[in-house]
Amino acid sequence: MSADLEFLVVEGQGRGELFPLQADQIELGRKDPFAKNESPSRISFPDPTVSGVHATLTWDSKRNRFLLTHRSSTNHTLINGKVVQGTQYIHVGDKIKMGGLVVQLRLVPKAAPSQSEVPAPTRHATPRQALVSETPATIQSAYQLLILNGPDAGRLHPIQQETLILQEPGSVQTFEPTLNIHGAATTRCLLLYKPPEIHVTCAETGARPILLDTPLGGVVRQRSPGPEFGNILTSQSLLLVGGVAVILVRGDAADDARTRLLAGEQVSPLQGGLFHEGDRLWNRGEQYLLRFTAGPLKGTHFWVDHRKMERPISLGRIGQKTLVELTDRGAVHCEMTYRDETMILSNVDSELNLPLNGEEVAPGQSQELSSGDCFRLGRTVIRYEYLPLQARINTYSLFWGARELPLRRTVNLIGNGPHCEIKIDDERLSALTGRLMVTETSLRYQHRQAGLMAMVQGQEVRAGQEATLRLDNTIQFCEGLSLRLGRRTSVVDDVTES
Repeated sequence: MSADLEFLVVEGQGRGELFPLQADQIELGRKDPFAKNESPSRISFPDPTVSGVHATLTWDSKRNRFLLTHRSSTNHTLINGKVVQGTQYIHVGDKIKMGGLVVQLRLVPKAAPSQSEVPAPTRHATPRQALVSETPATIQSAYQLLILNGPDAGRLHPIQQETLILQEPGSVQTFEPTLNIHGAATTRCLLLYKPPEIHVTCAETGARPILLDTPLGGVVRQRSPGPEFGNILTSQSLLLVGGVAVILVRGDAADDARTRLLAGEQVSPLQGGLFHEGDRLWNRGEQYLLRFTAGPLKGTHFWVDHRKMERPISLGRIGQKTLVELTDRGAVHCEMTYRDETMILSNVDSELNLPLNGEEVAPGQSQELSSGDCFRLGRTVIRYEYLPLQARINTYSLFWGARELPLRRTVNLIGNGPHCEIKIDDERLSALTGRLMVTETSLRYQHRQAGLMAMVQGQEVRAGQEATLRLDNTIQFCEGLSLRLGRRTSVVDDVTES
């Protein structure tokens, strides 16, 4: 990737001007006509609508990006049209509006020096610059991209540039150079080469790529990289650009990998698990899935093979040395282990409770997980699924008149409480009226509301009693209020509350 970042003025006074970002701490504000000298820690814009000190930038070396903090008391700061409340990370391509001024964050392109040029004198790099490799725009290729499928299967492309965009032929060219791939469709993927790492990000337009890797034995991680850094393409990962799979191979092994691919061999350990079934992209026999449904990692999947798990799956705040590090202060440190033919969620945090299905798991406590359970780590919500059972759960809904209420979990709560999966807005029902339980061989209704008797196909069910349900059976609570069990017809969004 480019060694520096810069602001380009796209609206307001000074349109077209460039302002390099050359310090770890930078103050953004209005230009003072009486100031004689400017320093790298201050950028002054010649636009009277900008406040004296409008915002500040702080470089985060762990996340390889700037954090913008709004400072003006009289003027908003907007990022991509949204008002900044406090602090927010900025990414390449973002547009920042201060007053009537709009600047865009860009990578600084660097041309390769000619042989006739005299080497520039050594300059002292700022701490941020020292973190970023100052490589020329053309790099001696140590890696190549190998396309595994589609019309371009077997094609090799050397990594010789700091930036490379992968897209469908004929798409709008916003970066150079471009690797056109037949089958990429609307996906546009930007690779940033920051030796020795290659970062996968998304372009400003188009669908996001998908990155598969194995961060832990028995776990395959599926991510949809955004504009931020930190999603690394390695020789052990697999990149999906639309319907096309791409891998990274060492330059000295590229020809051999291509030969084996064209001979029908699998050249990536992740190649054999790709398939499309609805929204499911990957499975190689894994029976457990962690689905990130809310928060910064929304869209991430962990496919888990309990037979190959090397150690617990750990999640928590940055600094706790977990497999998944979250930036939220409210992210609870927890672990998932497989024991006695079930997955166990343990709260290993010393202070915070772990929200699970609306209840709390105290520090030091553990809880067996059932398919469809959701737990919250700060802003992040994770849904656990046991795939064989979840496939059965996903085939059923309860119908209340014209409304369809899909089953979501092994145990689906029925009532008028906000925590119920089957929520019925009727004052005759209590917060918890009953539970519909799904197993691999049966569906059962368990009545819980005292003082209200339910009828299942003419059979009386009182509080504490159960009845077996079959397709098209009805549960009647009172006159005009009954639920029918049927096949699901609607598409269910992911649960985002816990």
